[in-house]
Amino acid sequence: MMFAVVTLVHIADNLEQLDADTDALFSIGREHLCQFSALRYQQVDGLNTVLP
Repeated sequence: MMFAVVTLVHIADNLEQLDADTDALFSIGREHLCQFSALRYQQVDGLNTVLP
């Protein structure tokens, strides 16, 4: 068994596209038995995590 944490940044042109893409990412994750969660009010911390 392996445990990993991967942080992704997802950017869209508008809120509707962002919501649609987020739902698609969540459904793909569920198909592969992965758990995704969206950062709520922690976007700056998440962005700082993925920047080199």
